[in-house]
Amino acid sequence: MTQSGVVKYGAGLLILYYCFAALTWRAMSAVLSSTPPKGLLDGLALLACKGALWVLPAALMARAVLHEPVAPSLGMTRRGEPARYWKASAIGFAFLAIVAGLQGMINGWPQNAAIPILPGLVLAAVNATIEEVSFRGFILRQLAKRAPFWRANLFQSLLFILVHWPGWFAHGPRWEILPMSIGLLLLALVLGWITRLTGSVWLAVVVHTINNLVASRLSGAT
Repeated sequence: MTQSGVVKYGAGLLILYYCFAALTWRAMSAVLSSTPPKGLLDGLALLACKGALWVLPAALMARAVLHEPVAPSLGMTRRGEPARYWKASAIGFAFLAIVAGLQGMINGWPQNAAIPILPGLVLAAVNATIEEVSFRGFILRQLAKRAPFWRANLFQSLLFILVHWPGWFAHGPRWEILPMSIGLLLLALVLGWITRLTGSVWLAVVVHTINNLVASRLSGAT
């Protein structure tokens, strides 16, 4: 197979994988909207399904089709120089501080400190791990082999927005979807940059987890 054939073949596989991920996400969004999780165990069960439908196909593609080791192909191996980790950490936590500050000014700060944080933290961490392995670990890594990184990072960020739209639009068109999409685009770009600097998804998982946890607590503030 020629080099152009390999590129087209790899691109086709990514398209198939993404379409599968988008469809399963839409189905899960429909289930979630009709029967929302009632607790930590329900939430973990739903995320287990999401992990099976998103991460396992990526692992099988990496191993059986692309003939790559699974962990590096999904961005799960720790690589990178310590200085890059410090730079990536500074970028990630500066982004979080800006987002938290803006959301706090817009929505206000939570008044009830007794709200349990542990269940939300566990669910946010598991969800972030699944999404980072799928998008920044697998999709971004494969795209970056076939295009300049800035283009690959922008493209995976747009895909990340699109995969969330079905769940958002399921409740009807709302003006809030525009700022939500812009915020998600910026988050995905930052997470892609962090993954590039560190060579793995784990710091991106931490930043993603904190972002989702902060967003969930501030969105309900009055």
